[in-house]
Amino acid sequence: MSDLNGQAIFDALKSTTPVPEETEPMIHFICDAAPAILATVLEQPFDLKHYAEAKLLYLRWMLENEDFLAKFGETLDDLTWGMWRSLYDNLISQLEAMVEDTDGFMKTTGMTDDLLAQKMELNAILIAKHEAGTLTIGDLLQYQPGLLLDNTK
Repeated sequence: MSDLNGQAIFDALKSTTPVPEETEPMIHFICDAAPAILATVLEQPFDLKHYAEAKLLYLRWMLENEDFLAKFGETLDDLTWGMWRSLYDNLISQLEAMVEDTDGFMKTTGMTDDLLAQKMELNAILIAKHEAGTLTIGDLLQYQPGLLLDNTK
């Protein structure tokens, strides 16, 4: 993953996810930070637990990083930011429970790693890696970063 950098992530994101021009500076900031934010999980295999861990790292960073908050705060009023904060706090709680008992969550919901991959609508490169058993969290960031960085889906 040494060739993973902010510009490459931004370009991959923009090729699959609409990025409004007014949000490009903020999205660039996120893409530049993403390899460091997710460093501890990039080499982990793609599965529900590691995907949830990656989302947790990213969401926590969004809520705790002063530089990001300063940039993001420019685009949202206090009420809107409060609603996003509440939504992200709730999502973090759910992801923490999922990571803590991934097997139980999977049994209760009927979720499997293959079903997760299907629901995520992986691109052809990622499908091939998943089928070969070589898909990693870093691959998601490299080839389809919106799966990790876009919180609107």
